[in-house]
Amino acid sequence: MMGLIWKDFLVIKKTLLYMLVVAILFGGVYTSMDSNYFLTFFLSIMTVSILLSTLSYDEFYHWDRYAATLPVSRPKLVIAKYLGSYILFFIGAVFAAWLQLGAMYFRGESFTVDTVATMAIAPAIGLIGTAVVLPCSYRFGVQKSRLAMLVFYGVPSLLLVLALRFMPDAFARLEQVQMMPWQMVVGLYAVTAVLQGVSMLISVRVMEGKEL
Repeated sequence: MMGLIWKDFLVIKKTLLYMLVVAILFGGVYTSMDSNYFLTFFLSIMTVSILLSTLSYDEFYHWDRYAATLPVSRPKLVIAKYLGSYILFFIGAVFAAWLQLGAMYFRGESFTVDTVATMAIAPAIGLIGTAVVLPCSYRFGVQKSRLAMLVFYGVPSLLLVLALRFMPDAFARLEQVQMMPWQMVVGLYAVTAVLQGVSMLISVRVMEGKEL
C-alpha cells in the first residue's frame, strides 16, 4: 500500500516543487493585502489539480493494466489513491497555514482559534472536490473529471457572485446565525468524511467492474 502511495509522490515531485514556488510567490503578494484566506483556498484547488495529474499519468502510461498483473487487489489501488490524496491535502494545508499565519504575523495581526478554524475550511472543500473528481475519473476518464472539477468549483462561485450582486440582503441575514467558525469546521469535516466514504465505495465498485 505504501509503495502505491510513494509511486504517486515520485510522479509528482516536480509538480510539488512548482506548487511550493508558486505558493511562496503568492504568499509574498498577499502578505501586503487584507485577504487572509485566499492563499489557503488557492492551495486547496492546486492540490486537487496535482491529484488529477497523478491520474493523468496513470491513464497515459496505462498504469491500471500494469497494476492488474501485480499481486494487488483493485480495491487496494483505489484506497491507496485516496490515502495519497489525504496525505497530499495534509501537507498542503500545513504549508498554507504556515504561510498564512506568517503573513498575518508580518502584518501585525493577531490570530485566534477561530482564525485557524476558518483557514481549515479550505482543505475540507478541497476534499469534497476529490470525493467528486475521483469516482468521475475512474468511471469516465481524467479529461471528463477535469470538467467535473470545473463544474464543482465554477458553478458555486458563479452563484455566489450572482447572489452578492442581486441578493445582498440574504448574506446580511446569515450574519445573524449564531455559529462559531470552529463549529462550522466540525460540521463541514463530518460531512466531508461521509462524502469521502461514499466516494471511495463508488470508486471501488467502478474499479472492480472496469475492463482493463
